[in-house]
Amino acid sequence: MKKRILSTTRSLLLLFVFLISIQNVFCQGDSIKPKIRKNTLRVNITNPMIFGKSYILGYERIVNHKQSFAIGVGSFSLPKLRDVDFGSEYNVVSTSDNGGLNISGEYRFYQSKVNKYDAPRGVYIGPYAAYNKTHRNMTITSTSVIGQFDAGYEFRVTTVGLQLGYQFVFWERVSLDMILMGPGLSGYSLKTTLSTTLDPDKEEELFQKINDAIAARFPGWDQVIAPGEMHKNDTFKTTSAGFRYMVMLGFRF
Repeated sequence: MKKRILSTTRSLLLLFVFLISIQNVFCQGDSIKPKIRKNTLRVNITNPMIFGKSYILGYERIVNHKQSFAIGVGSFSLPKLRDVDFGSEYNVVSTSDNGGLNISGEYRFYQSKVNKYDAPRGVYIGPYAAYNKTHRNMTITSTSVIGQFDAGYEFRVTTVGLQLGYQFVFWERVSLDMILMGPGLSGYSLKTTLSTTLDPDKEEELFQKINDAIAARFPGWDQVIAPGEMHKNDTFKTTSAGFRYMVMLGFRF
């Protein structure tokens, strides 16, 4: 996961530099004042690359020539654990995703001192808030002893912070919105449930394998849920640093 995030970040930075270098080609006809289009409907194209099953639609509305607000809603899910190597002693019988939710809101201040054009084009900064929730259940059997392990978890993340981004507009209709930095403060809540006929040592072993597997697939998990803190039938809450970056492709109208 970390390698995937670093690779995605490098790709986004290269794309940003490339778009900055060619944007004047698309803006040569802007000497004529274009029609004012206050609405943008867009889709998040980075979440599916990083998290898999995560599809988010967004909407941005221009308030005035240098401010706007935006909302987003969609699905959110951690990567599946069916392919995790639990060892030859265990067999994953089933895994199910009970669905997930993403909701976000933000307010943007487009920087007129550095932007040649009015909102929604150019550099912007502003506050944001995001909420993510996902469920997952899985059943594991042991091949060495008779027993079954049924585990489930509900994971929630609420983040507030400040973001810096740049939005490109091509042909007055197409937008490419890149949130480059979004440091924030996140509240995490993890609720785990367990029903098993395995002995306590094997329970702990499997829970630790699940914890390690999620940590490898979800950035920052290992900083939130430390080894040994994931227990059966328990709720764990903590606060930690969060972050946000994404690319959204939009249509203006």
